Amino acid sequence: MGLAQSDTALVFQKQSFVAEADKPRPQLTGIGSCSLGSFNSFRADHTYGSFLQPSLGFDFLAEPGDAIHLLFGARVGFSKPITSELLVGLRQPLFTSGDHSRQIFGDLALLFFGDHSNTGALSTGARLALGGKFEGDVDPVIALAAEFRGSRATAEDGNRVRTLWWVGLEVGISFPIVSGFTAPTHKDSIRAAIRYIATSKELEEFDRLTSHSRVDDWLYQFWKRRDLTPTTSLNEAKEEFERRVAEANLRYSSPKKLGVQSDIGRALVLYGNPDVVEHEHGTTNENITYVLWVFQRRIRSQPLAVFLFRSDGTRNMMQVFSNVPGELSGALPAGLPATMTRWVQ
Repeated sequence: MGLAQSDTALVFQKQSFVAEADKPRPQLTGIGSCSLGSFNSFRADHTYGSFLQPSLGFDFLAEPGDAIHLLFGARVGFSKPITSELLVGLRQPLFTSGDHSRQIFGDLALLFFGDHSNTGALSTGARLALGGKFEGDVDPVIALAAEFRGSRATAEDGNRVRTLWWVGLEVGISFPIVSGFTAPTHKDSIRAAIRYIATSKELEEFDRLTSHSRVDDWLYQFWKRRDLTPTTSLNEAKEEFERRVAEANLRYSSPKKLGVQSDIGRALVLYGNPDVVEHEHGTTNENITYVLWVFQRRIRSQPLAVFLFRSDGTRNMMQVFSNVPGELSGALPAGLPATMTRWVQ
């Protein structure tokens, strides 16, 4: 049936270990940046050497939902001579934290470069970068970049072909131009909630539905199969589930995710509100907040069922530990306060 009832609370049984990942949505991000680096090139007097060059840049990052993202940008270097460049390339995420608040990425781009001392055609080159982006009150981006800016020769330098290159540090701020989140449809909202308790066959049936009325008819049959008291007019399982979904969405939704799609919202929907709740900052990092939930004789497999969530300054609470079989769990964090550790020892 996909659910069970204890003496004190209704517990919905998961149909899989971890709920499927949210489908990525296309988005466009703008990144304004400034940089400072060492530029090996010809100076305004046509002598070749290395000098510091600051620059300002702006990039467009298109994220169509695949692992590799598209990068388009332009930069102006303020030196003698002033330089300009256009780039088009790819950004590859190398690491993304569970709550998507931190990411390490690599860039590979084709470069078109010119400077005001050379009136000829643009040079072609390449850009490599390794960087990270972070979500917070502002969304900073930092990268170490290297650029091959082609080669040139001048009569003043004996027509010797010189390689033009730049290596430096780039710091910027990213902001959404086209949001990666759109308001969920009626069907989206229902699926986000029931995917935790529906079987894979039921979800396949649900995904094939094409109209609002068919979704409602399907949902009626879905809950009819789970009615704990089919001889009465009230479906207690449906009423309680919908109440928990509404509470999870109210308490844990963010601009980019429904509350039921978060780890802590999922736990609320499946198990209800806990008997014990504790909030503490990490002992090794004050920016980390831990939330501990304890269920006492509510989940049959554990007399004391424990769930530990962590936040690194964002609203999303990521589950890091549970003693409930089948739940997502890892090692206890090193900075966990002793008041919380006692619940899991």
